[in-house]
Amino acid sequence: MCTECWNSEFAFSEAICAGSLVRPLSRLVTIYKDGGERRLAPVMTSVLAEVLESWREWTQAVVPVPASPKAISLRGFDHIEFVADGLARMWEVPLLLALHSATRADQRHLGRQERQRNVAATMIGVREVSLPSRVLLLDDVMTTCATVDSAAAALLACGADEVRVGALARAW
Repeated sequence: MCTECWNSEFAFSEAICAGSLVRPLSRLVTIYKDGGERRLAPVMTSVLAEVLESWREWTQAVVPVPASPKAISLRGFDHIEFVADGLARMWEVPLLLALHSATRADQRHLGRQERQRNVAATMIGVREVSLPSRVLLLDDVMTTCATVDSAAAALLACGADEVRVGALARAW
């Protein structure tokens, strides 16, 4: 955990990232996410399955952090949903599309406070989805934790008792 987050309280109980957002992981994320190389989804799923293996028995459902409507429109797909679906199938738990992302600005060039303002109340829980007690929330990159914190809070508000976060990379 970074020093900025050390004393912070988050809606999620734990988080694990496969690695830092440096090569080769940064290249994998960029080619998949922005290059549209969907065939890399199984590779990313395998990486996450390995680093999150200790949570396998704990996990009752997998929920992807949804991309913004603008990002889906630009890419033509919700990049993390494919990865989350692969992990849910591998672990034989449900994939639940339990979050909706309101329109927000691309966060890649925003600072910590700007990110927190940008995602405040943009993750909306889908109340029609029945959540189990223990939910694994998946994202591609964690930077300030603002997005996953907002998403975890929405899941807790919709009935989950505990949310853990798994991500491919941590940007510092």
